[in-house]
Formats: sequence, C-alpha cells, structure tokens
Amino acid sequence: MTWFLMALSLALTPDAAEPSVAASPGAPIAGWYSEHVEYMTRDGGRWEASNAEHRSDDEPFETYVVIFSPVFGGTGMSGRLFGINDGEDSVDFWQFRGYWDPANAIGRLEQFGWGGAVGRGDIAPEDDHLLAVQEFLAPGAPPRIEKHEFVVIDADTHITPTYRIEPDGTQTPGRSYTWRRVR
Repeated sequence: MTWFLMALSLALTPDAAEPSVAASPGAPIAGWYSEHVEYMTRDGGRWEASNAEHRSDDEPFETYVVIFSPVFGGTGMSGRLFGINDGEDSVDFWQFRGYWDPANAIGRLEQFGWGGAVGRGDIAPEDDHLLAVQEFLAPGAPPRIEKHEFVVIDADTHITPTYRIEPDGTQTPGRSYTWRRVR
C-alpha cells in the first residue's frame, strides 16, 4: 500500500499537473484565413439566400440568413444561421465558430445545432475556393462526413455547394445556396 501512496503522491505533484509547453511557436494566421474572416464579417456580416427551391410544409422558410461577427480582434468569427418565414425570424438552426489553430497551422470550423448536433472539421484553400470537411454527430444518429465548398463570386456574393462523403469515399451532391451580402 505504501508504494501506491508514493506513486499517487508523485502523480499529483504540481509539476506533474502542469501542462507541457510547446517546443515551437504557434503558426501565424495565414493570409487566406484573415481574408476569409474579413470577407464574411464585413459590413455587419449578414448574408441571405433564397430557399424557394426547397420550400415545403416541412421547410417553410423563404430565406435563410447567416450572420458572422469577428472575434478576438478579427482572428476568428462566430455566426448563427436561421430562417425567415412571413417576415419572422426562426430560432437558430446552427451556431458557428471559426478560428485559426496555431498548433496545426489550419483553419477550424465548428458548428452546434438543433437537437444537439455538432459538426467539426478543417477549412483550407483548394484551387480557387475554400473547402471545409466536417464530421457531424448527433445524439442517437450515425456520424456523417460532409464537404462544404465556399466559392466567392464577387465582393458581395458566394455560393456553397455541399456533398455527403459516403463511407466508400463516393461524394453525393447536396444542396447549394447563393448567398448575398445584406447591408
């Protein structure tokens, strides 16, 4: 029993409880990521997309709205997505957090949604657009992987095609929305 108490004492010493210090400095925020945050949050960060193509009794929203706000001096952003029906805002469907991960030199995107769903993954440049690949988890549901492209059309318009990535690697196209900045 004495050896156990000595081992426990060593394990609980302040030095053992201290987090390790990184051996190298964190990666600086990439220019593409800073530009992305500026683009999304500029002029109030409000973007709207028509939902006319998908509107139904189960999905009555005429328009979807996402509002992004800069955080931490513009090094990241938070956001919320909701719908508008008959001029009334819905509850938030998703809340977002985008940030630069200096330990891994990559942009991160996390979303928290209705029913306890969580999406998390990386965002990075690919060819002429940005690409986010996220794993989505929800209570009682199997995980799924989705790819979201972010394609800038002009200073006030971008599109977001989505794809579900199947376990065998096949990509099934999902919805695509055209988002317009609202000032």
